[in-house]
Amino acid sequence: MELESINSQAHTAHSDATASPDTDRRKPAASTPEQEPIVLLSNWNFFTILSCLSAAVILCGYDSTCVATLTPIISDEFGSLNDVSWYGIAYSLASCATVLSYAKLYSFYRTTTVLVASFIVGRVIAGLGNSGILSGTNITLARIVPLHKRAFYQALIGGVECVALAVAPFLSGCIAEYASWRVCFYICLPLGVIPIVAVLLFLRLPKTAAQAQDLRPSDKLRQLDLPGMALFVPWVVCLVLALQWGGSEYTWTSKQMITLFALVGTFLLAMQEHATLPLRLLRSRVMLSSMLVTFATSGALYVFTFYVPLYNQAVRGVTTMESGLRDLSRILGLVCAISIGGIATNTIGYYMAPMLFGAALMIVGAALTTTFDPSTALSHILIYQAILGIGCGLVFQQPYTAAQASIATADVNVAIVIITFAQLLGSVVMLAVAQNVFSTRLAAGIAFSVPGLDPNSILNAGATSLRELVPMQYLAGALEAYNGARVDVFYTGLAIASVTTLGALGSGWKSVKQMSKEAKQK
Repeated sequence: MELESINSQAHTAHSDATASPDTDRRKPAASTPEQEPIVLLSNWNFFTILSCLSAAVILCGYDSTCVATLTPIISDEFGSLNDVSWYGIAYSLASCATVLSYAKLYSFYRTTTVLVASFIVGRVIAGLGNSGILSGTNITLARIVPLHKRAFYQALIGGVECVALAVAPFLSGCIAEYASWRVCFYICLPLGVIPIVAVLLFLRLPKTAAQAQDLRPSDKLRQLDLPGMALFVPWVVCLVLALQWGGSEYTWTSKQMITLFALVGTFLLAMQEHATLPLRLLRSRVMLSSMLVTFATSGALYVFTFYVPLYNQAVRGVTTMESGLRDLSRILGLVCAISIGGIATNTIGYYMAPMLFGAALMIVGAALTTTFDPSTALSHILIYQAILGIGCGLVFQQPYTAAQASIATADVNVAIVIITFAQLLGSVVMLAVAQNVFSTRLAAGIAFSVPGLDPNSILNAGATSLRELVPMQYLAGALEAYNGARVDVFYTGLAIASVTTLGALGSGWKSVKQMSKEAKQK
């Protein structure tokens, strides 16, 4: 298996591999035989790199969710309410389909090279570079920050990403209000230059044991497993289509659905032959639990991020800017909690405590949002979203710490990429499921509430066109049907949020402080 052979070679080569870093800028800290040495940067270089990584994840976060507030007006322009989830899926799909490739790229090539390439590709084709930047950011932190301090800095970077994820809908709503929604996608192009320049100038990391192997370019290309990468894209596409179409476009037993699920299974088996997902790491209970927590947290966060604006704009009739303002409570809760979660893990040493508490708050917040209706008080909307945001924030970065605390350092790159993959897959899968639930429930509700109106006319129109298409005497019933569809989507978010508790319980009760002390003693 390709990924496993890479890491086994890294373990063997590590004892003989020596780095020769520039002593003016960094020096390797003491390490155990199982650890790559931590590269200690000067204060100036460290904070420059930290700022640059923060800028990078800001761009990724903005790109991921800036479309959330824009979905109602974009669906109006293109008449495509039935495809709302694809506005968010398309970006995450490209990221999800390429993320596992970065495990091998970061194993063979210098971290700086792959990270800069991800910046450039991400500015040219949105989504393709996102996965490389997210995984590369955590890999870089793993190279320059000791394990017992890593939770704080990962929380810091994760908090910045969450700020971007949460602020992007508000910012894009403001831009769309006064300019055009297309401008929202242009502003990131020049901003991507800053992280590229900073990384090239200040990030100088010695080669890891795997990177130091004397492999020919043809051998590296062979081990990159391009056929396995190519199989992953159709697997994700078939999975998303099956989850979105099942029960709405086609019955679950139709030939179309059977074909899609057969293709999903075929591609999955083929990928296993190519070892796209390394079984050795997936046999770890902590790794599987961390993936489950990340998948569920990301899925729940994306469901509410994309469908709360639909509630605000279609059911409550507010503007895109006001809709963005109503999301601020979730933003603030998310940002504050992710920082608190990192500090708590750094202080007490145990990552499971904030993870479990955050999972409980996620469930409470998600449950409360299902009570939204056309007359819910604004104060309740803000408070319930704040609780949800705090829960997501406490959980968001903990799986990365759990995974790194449970595996050998030579496997860290692959583990980080796998956790990032779970995060991206969670957003893709749950948005597809949410769209299925929304379309099915809305079509049934409109057919019942508005006699003579074809439900497809609503699904093929924009999100804010409901008041224009429905006669006034039926409008209250139509809004109730729309809100009912939204409630079912929020129940879907509640269900996946509940899964985080199961994952958290399996993540292991380990102290990163104690592990760091033992490593130093060795």
